[in-house]
Formats: sequence, structure tokens, C-alpha cells
Amino acid sequence: MNIPISLMFFTSTKGHYGHKGMYLDTLNHLDRQIPLTSFSVKVAHIKVSPDETGVASVMEKNLVDRGFKTILTVGSWERGTSHQWAYLEDQRRMSTEWSLYKNPHVLLLEDDSPFVCHKDSLEACLYHMSLRIDASPDTLTFRFIRRADYDGGVPHLRDEANCFWSPYTDFQPMMLRSRDYYLLHKAIEDNWDKVKHLQSEMLWRVMLAGFSRTEYKHLVWLPDYAESYHLGVPDYLNVRKTLNL
Repeated sequence: MNIPISLMFFTSTKGHYGHKGMYLDTLNHLDRQIPLTSFSVKVAHIKVSPDETGVASVMEKNLVDRGFKTILTVGSWERGTSHQWAYLEDQRRMSTEWSLYKNPHVLLLEDDSPFVCHKDSLEACLYHMSLRIDASPDTLTFRFIRRADYDGGVPHLRDEANCFWSPYTDFQPMMLRSRDYYLLHKAIEDNWDKVKHLQSEMLWRVMLAGFSRTEYKHLVWLPDYAESYHLGVPDYLNVRKTLNL
């Protein structure tokens, strides 16, 4: 059965700390919980370093074999500020892919962010997220959180059963309405020269603020119910082993 959610996947030939197969770990982890074939729309953006076109060809084949439409952009970036600028350009390019808007919701997934639902099936978890977003026009996003970030004191506006309201959102992974994703990037496009050097998640927070009349805009799963993991760390091999990837 098709899931009415478009999957947006962001990856790069550079990988993370020299590990270039991490994107497959993340996708295989998802596929074990929900077959990737269940997503009727899957689009992957690959940021291609100028000297890694061969790596890009292999990645593209792997993604196409898994049912993804691929978008490739050549560009140089390093960790830190230039990565954020490059990522914002990748998101801008993704927003012009019209097939994403065939479904009412989009799910943003980065190549180092596998996620899981501990108390239910992941499919039921995603379905519930879509229902909560649609329950009110003021609810904009619903996301997973890394336990370390939660333990680090992420601010809560109000707690509810299995989730809480946060004053901001980020990409760990995150679901929103396709229409809101389109309008968000239309606003970014209209102001591109003013915003193109901003940190991408911070820009989303600022731009989305005008989409809702209330402070209760962003829902987050409590990590005991559902959480995401971070593979893009120097200790990746140990994390990979711990998660049985």
C-alpha cells in the first residue's frame, strides 16, 4: 500500500568523515521498517564534489535501483558555514521537483539520520504525524529528535502524550505539508539574495514563523516513543554496530 507522503532524501558524494556508504545504512534501516516501495514518491538530491563524479554515478544507480528520482548538483563545500549554504541551495533545487507535490505531506530525511518508533510501527507513527499536522492549520511540522539533543535541554512549550511542542523545528527528520514546503521555498526564492548565506535550519524557523497564528507550531516526538540517531560522527563505526546497521 502506498504511503501518501513524499520522501525527500539529501546526500552527498563527500559522505561523513570519509564514510561514503552511510546513505545506504540510513535507507536500509528505513526499508527494514517500511519498504521503500511503499513511498509512491521518492526524490534524492546528491551534492557532487567536482572530483567525485564516479562516486556520484554509483550513488545514483543505487538510489535509482531503490526507486528514487535523482537530482545531482555539482558543488564544493566543507563542514561548517559553506555546508549550510550548499545545503540551502540543495533544498531550493529540491523544491522545484513537482512530483513531490503529488502527496499532501513531505518527509525530509538526511543521509545520516535513521529513525525509529519504539512504541508502534513506524508506518503508524508517520500516519499519526500527518493526522496531527492536518488537525490544525497552525500546526506546521512534526519531527523526530535525537536523545542527546532532548537530554541537552531542548525547550518545551507544552507536553502532550508521547510528544511536545517546541518553539522551533529542524531536520532530524521532519514532516510538513507539501503546500507549506512549496510556499516556504517560494518565499526563500523571492528573497534569495538576502537569505542565501543564512544557516538553513534557522532560515526555516524564521520563514515558517509567519505561517501560523500561534506559538504552538512544531510538534516533536518524545524520544522514549520515537527518536532519530546521528550517524555523521567520527565514531560512526561504533554507532553503526550499536544500531545493527
